[in-house]
Amino acid sequence: MVECLKIRPQAGPQLQANCCTADIMIYGGSAGCGKSWLLLAEVLRCIRIPGFRGMIFRRTTPEITNPGGLWDESEEMYPHAGGVPTESKLLWEFPTGAELKMGHMEHWKDTKKYQGTAIAYMAFDELTHFDEKQFWYMVSRNRNPAGCNLSPYIRASCNPEADSWVADLIQWWIDPETGFPIAERSGVLRWFYRVEGEIQWYDSKQKAIDNNPEQQDKPKSFTFIAGTIDDNPALLERDPGYRANLNSLHEVERQRLLKGNWKAMPEGDSWWPFEYFQNIFSNACPSGLKIKIAANDPSLGKKDGDYNATVSVASNLENGHLHAESFMVRKPQEEACAEIAAWCRSMIRPPDILFVEDPGFRKNSKDAGDYSAYMATMKKAFNAAGLHTVVRAMGHGGVEKTIRIKRLDSLLRDRDVSIVDSDHSRLLVSQLKQFPNGKHDDGPDALEMAVRQFKETLAELGR
Repeated sequence: MVECLKIRPQAGPQLQANCCTADIMIYGGSAGCGKSWLLLAEVLRCIRIPGFRGMIFRRTTPEITNPGGLWDESEEMYPHAGGVPTESKLLWEFPTGAELKMGHMEHWKDTKKYQGTAIAYMAFDELTHFDEKQFWYMVSRNRNPAGCNLSPYIRASCNPEADSWVADLIQWWIDPETGFPIAERSGVLRWFYRVEGEIQWYDSKQKAIDNNPEQQDKPKSFTFIAGTIDDNPALLERDPGYRANLNSLHEVERQRLLKGNWKAMPEGDSWWPFEYFQNIFSNACPSGLKIKIAANDPSLGKKDGDYNATVSVASNLENGHLHAESFMVRKPQEEACAEIAAWCRSMIRPPDILFVEDPGFRKNSKDAGDYSAYMATMKKAFNAAGLHTVVRAMGHGGVEKTIRIKRLDSLLRDRDVSIVDSDHSRLLVSQLKQFPNGKHDDGPDALEMAVRQFKETLAELGR
């Protein structure tokens, strides 16, 4: 006789995640918050649905079968629901005919095994271990098998990993200055369409639909729910020493796995200490600014590519302190130019001059785009916005980008710059914190150009 056991999530984030209605939900943060348990327990909500087929993925098979891994944990749970295991196939079958299979995707070619499959419930344990391309391909397999009446959905778990594609995906839910999840955003649903290869986010389903009349399908809903070891009292009761184990880690790993910090990076991976960025944000630019210079680092607006980054710097010239503002987008060049002009027009004092980087070292690349056409588009956008900002080209005299950006050291160390707080500026500061080994450095590049051109403009004016 099968022993009767109550299997239910713990109060707090685990229960919130278990009740989540998003098409795609990522649950995680620190180690020990009950991530794998949640992915397994989700199956029990579906086993009475005729034709149900679910899959849980780890990157490699040993991660499934290792002691204490997914398979061992499932053996603690599924027999109480009548599950019958076939370990050689990593398969659970339930009396209702429902099935749950565990699988691996170590290589891109492994996704081909799932061509033509229909998986109603799909889960990824430790999503940061998977390639972005693998994940989005498998999203296309998230559909109902014949005879299964379930709204297909995806769940994933992860620990923080700075500079991962998952960190980019959930950045709205993470404070870019501290690296910790924003408590009031945890579990908040957002909706998206992928347009020309880029994800476009919306705060409501209706806004997504209204802004994409050409789309024939409904937008996907998505959320991130943060959890910590304190949200798993059952683990702490069972293993009181586990928190001490996490506390004994090297500081960066302790920040990641105990505290759930998405910006923690090993020493030496960041050029500047985080102290340089304490209190760097300001509410707004002050009045009485004498001169404002902006610089633009163009991009092609490709999916998950570089940002089109614009940074302006200004000063009242009394104490030399600089006030910076940032605008960073991934948009096609014509659209980006129009939005940059609109952003400048919204300022109390628009830039006097906008310097646009001439990527001379890439001019012969087929991917570089037409720089002269970009300059013409930018000038046209500023004219259309009714701005008198002068748009000029600029180069770097052959100085390599990393060397140039490192010149910001004294400015940041001496706290000689304040940055007007916004989502764009927080992205800029996040890139500064991860320089030079972060995935993107477009914001720091634009900041360095703006500061350099500001100083050169002052010298030309004799100030």
